[in-house]
Amino acid sequence: MQPEKLSLLDSLSFRLDLTALNSEADARPLRSLLDRLNLHLSSSNLKGPLYAMIHEIAANSLKALYKKVFFQSLQTDYREMDYSHSLALFRTELEDHNARNLIALLVERKLSVVLSGRREGDEFLIEAITPGEPSEIEKERIERAVERGRRLNSFGFLLMEDSSGEAHREGGSLGIPLIMMSLRSLGLSADSFHIEGIRGQTVTTLRLPGHFFTVPRSYAVRRMRNTRRHLAMVWNTYLALGMGVARFDRGGHLIAVSEELLTQLEVGDPEQFERELPPRFMVDLFHGENRVQPDRPMEHYRIYLKKAKTKQEMLYNVSAFVNSKEYVTVLFHKLPVELQDQRPRAGSLLDHLRLHNMIEPYVPVPLLLKARESLQLGLDHLTDELRDVTVFFGDLAGFTGQTERMPPDTALEFLNIAMSISVRFIEKNGGFVDKFMGDAIMAIFYSPLRAAIAALEIQNQFQQLNYFRSLSDEIPIQVRIGINTGKAILGNVGAANRMDWTAIGDTVNTASRIEKLAHPGEVLVGQSTFEAIMDQAEVQEREPIAVRGKSENLKVYSVRKLRFHQQDRPVEISVEGVLADLLPD
Repeated sequence: MQPEKLSLLDSLSFRLDLTALNSEADARPLRSLLDRLNLHLSSSNLKGPLYAMIHEIAANSLKALYKKVFFQSLQTDYREMDYSHSLALFRTELEDHNARNLIALLVERKLSVVLSGRREGDEFLIEAITPGEPSEIEKERIERAVERGRRLNSFGFLLMEDSSGEAHREGGSLGIPLIMMSLRSLGLSADSFHIEGIRGQTVTTLRLPGHFFTVPRSYAVRRMRNTRRHLAMVWNTYLALGMGVARFDRGGHLIAVSEELLTQLEVGDPEQFERELPPRFMVDLFHGENRVQPDRPMEHYRIYLKKAKTKQEMLYNVSAFVNSKEYVTVLFHKLPVELQDQRPRAGSLLDHLRLHNMIEPYVPVPLLLKARESLQLGLDHLTDELRDVTVFFGDLAGFTGQTERMPPDTALEFLNIAMSISVRFIEKNGGFVDKFMGDAIMAIFYSPLRAAIAALEIQNQFQQLNYFRSLSDEIPIQVRIGINTGKAILGNVGAANRMDWTAIGDTVNTASRIEKLAHPGEVLVGQSTFEAIMDQAEVQEREPIAVRGKSENLKVYSVRKLRFHQQDRPVEISVEGVLADLLPD
């Protein structure tokens, strides 16, 4: 490190004795320190993470000290009290008195957290020293917090977890997981942060690279011009990024290739490089739908090229453009990707997007929503969850026997009409199609009432459709619907290479059984669903039915009518629907 850098780090040294951060006056010394450090950060992007980490170290250390003196006081009066009970009392003390009593104890006993910063070699060391070593329970909690920080990739997920997590139960801040995540956002190792007990003290350390700090610049930022010097700098940047260049004529014949690209591929002969280019790539580049054109460059195309000697595959991101002389210049950017079992695909990323759009209608909506939610929370997998759901099963009555007398295209059209109607009303009422099972459909709702409304609307629609089908001597479409409400596991089912994310459990099985008990054109619901909609529903109770595997008979109800408000208007819908309005007098 340069002498001026070392001198700067020495000048940033500090020491603060902290007993509180509750009020503006208490927090002012720490805030002034952070402002001084921020003035010397080499990038404004470092300010937020640095502020968060130092503030959390100070707040976490103070919380540990508050807890220590509080527990010591409790042991004087309540020697047999367990840890969880003590923790509940600690939280109450913080909430009721904003730590004022604990702060007074620190002052009385001349205790404080010593927060300091100093240069140590090429690094700047932030250190917080708290009197007393952590107990075995606290050590385990620290380890769990560190592991959470390593595991989480999303600040949003951290906030969501901590609304009911340990930090919340203690009345504390986000603490160690936030520090670990901030380190990762800065590209620093988790080992840069450490907590340990040393000779009767708890020492928390944070090591920051010295290059994070610099003397504020004393000059204005210049605008780059397209000079020879600028172009040379751009070219050097391409080389530093591992980029190679090839030039073709508009017919796809190689004109020249850079030495850097030949070296990467261990190819000494430009003609051999041309022979090794994948045919699909050449077709896409010069003849495909997204081919390079004078008014439209090609971007974000990925290909694998093999090294001539080792046969190791290298992944390249390719961009191409046509210059003023009608030459096609192609940039090859080597990507730092090690090939694993699930390797990135070659080809145009636009093609992959179209492939995604093609497949998306075949993927259940809950799965897509769960996947997007998981990505937003920084996860790389779908998590299981237990929640209250209303499960809807619909099954076409007599479909198998009817299709035996139909041509295949007529049978498929018949099925698609029935499923399209069902899906429309399921989605209209906030439900999600979980899966199609031949001539049956399974859907998930989070509102029992909306599930019942969707079921009656589907039956109404089929009644209207069947009236017109009867005029044309077509076979009527009739569906049985069964609905049940309760807890279900929404999770991953299947094998490693083929998974479903679906609802499983007794609630689902019972909904399927209820559907099989329904008559064609009927909406049958279980006891739990009936209890949820009884104020809006007019039902006809069926005789309880003995079901295999259940100790009690199954109570089911046929829904005849629903009354509810929609957009502040009263609405009434019955299983008979509006069929009477369509019939002639």
